[in-house]
Amino acid sequence: MLDPEVIEQQQRLLTTYRQRLVHLVQQQAQYGEHNTPPEITRDMANARLHIANIKQLLRDHNVEVLDQPVDRSYITQRLEDSIVPTRSTVPQAPQYVPREQKTSELKLNIVRLIHLDTIVRGLKIVLILLSIGAVLVAGSYIVKALIGAIWPPSSSSQMTATPQPMFTAPTPTFMPKPVEMIADCATNTDMVNARQGPTISAPVIEILPSNVHLTAIGRDMTGEWVKVAEPKTNRTYWINRTLLHCTEDPTTLPTVPAP
Repeated sequence: MLDPEVIEQQQRLLTTYRQRLVHLVQQQAQYGEHNTPPEITRDMANARLHIANIKQLLRDHNVEVLDQPVDRSYITQRLEDSIVPTRSTVPQAPQYVPREQKTSELKLNIVRLIHLDTIVRGLKIVLILLSIGAVLVAGSYIVKALIGAIWPPSSSSQMTATPQPMFTAPTPTFMPKPVEMIADCATNTDMVNARQGPTISAPVIEILPSNVHLTAIGRDMTGEWVKVAEPKTNRTYWINRTLLHCTEDPTTLPTVPAP
């Protein structure tokens, strides 16, 4: 029989370990069962081991100790609840199990639970890495498809290189072809805008004074604009026909394309 002082000391230790275990269970609930840090899981297992040893010691000396739900883990409770006691018609005497054997079995069960929790976490990490890899592979294919759709390969990149000749062909020299004279014209006013195209929005190339002699070489589709050229430089402009005096009617001139 234990000394009453020892019994009281063990009961105080049991209360202390249970309070510590309640605090650890609250921390586990905050992190989540599968995200709990390993040190919290280890401290919970140690606290439950001490609680089981103290209860076994007190019960071996006929001291009544009540069980509390926090004394056992959720997995241990499920395992114990799933065991269905077998019925026997022959009464059997209670089998005595030494305290050391119970302690070793409890430690073994706790170690197994810790290993099982570690394996489950490892499998989760592997699944997450596989998911990330699959997303990256699919993303690379999508990016390649988008790049191919936006910038298709040019035909020049697919052509095979042709051997170059060993000689260099002479570069032809082109001489400017003189503009064929169709009609003689002259500006009939000062400040005539000679434009780059047959519209008033076309850029002004030069501003000509009155009585500048030009050569008319064509007109636009409407007949309102005449394309003229300087006889000396063959430089061409577009001038509105109302600003010109011509030897021929501008509307009879051939139509030339606008730039």
